Amino acid sequence: MEHLHVTMTSEIPLEKGMASSTADIAGMAAGLSAYFNLGLTPKEIGALCTTIEPSDNLMFEELNLFNHISGSVLKEFDGTVSADILIVDFHGGIDTMTFNETQDDYSPEDLETFAEIVAQFEQGVRTNSLKDIGAACTKSALLNQKRLNKNYLSCLIDLSRDFGGLGTVIGHSGTVIGIMYDKGDFQEEDFHKAFKKFVPDSVYAEIYHNRLIPGGIKIITETV
Repeated sequence: MEHLHVTMTSEIPLEKGMASSTADIAGMAAGLSAYFNLGLTPKEIGALCTTIEPSDNLMFEELNLFNHISGSVLKEFDGTVSADILIVDFHGGIDTMTFNETQDDYSPEDLETFAEIVAQFEQGVRTNSLKDIGAACTKSALLNQKRLNKNYLSCLIDLSRDFGGLGTVIGHSGTVIGIMYDKGDFQEEDFHKAFKKFVPDSVYAEIYHNRLIPGGIKIITETV
C-alpha cells in the first residue's frame, strides 16, 4: 500500500476573510489530482470545496462571480485585476461555517443593488479601470455591513477617498479591510498619519502591504 505524507504551510491569516481554508482545501485537492492524475478542473475543485464549507473562488485563474455555497460559477469576467493594496488586520476572527449558517437571504432591494455593483465591476474589468473596480468594491463592502458590520469601515472609506485610494475592499466573512491604491496617486504617509488619529492602536494587529493578483493553483514538483 502506498503511503502519502502531507504537510501544509500557509502565510494567510486565519479567520480574517482571506480564504485561508479555501486555499488549504483547494491546494490539497489540486495536489492529489496531480499526483493521481485525476485531471480535476478548477470548476470541479470549486464544487468540491463547497461540499466541505463555504468557499472563495481562488482556484480559478480568471475572475468570476462564484456562489460560495453551491460552488457554481454565476458569471465570468473578461480580464484580471492587479493593484497594490494596504491591508488593516483588525483583531478578532470569524468562523466561516458558523457565520454562513446564520445569514438570511438578501432582500430584493439588496439584490438590485448587488446587480448594479456587479455591472460596475464588470465595466471596470473590461475597460481596465481600477477606479470603477475600486468603487464597486467599496459599494460591496457597504452592502455587506448588514451581514457583518465593521466598525471602522466608513472611516477607512473616507481616508481612502481623501488620500487618493482607489477603493475599499473587505473580507466579507472576516475582519480585514483593505485600501486599493496606485503608488503614483496614493498619499501614503498622510494616510498613515490620519489613520493613527482616527483608529486606536488597540483595535488592530498590524498593517501590511500586498498586491491583488490573478488567481489559480500552481503545482510545483520537487525532487528529493
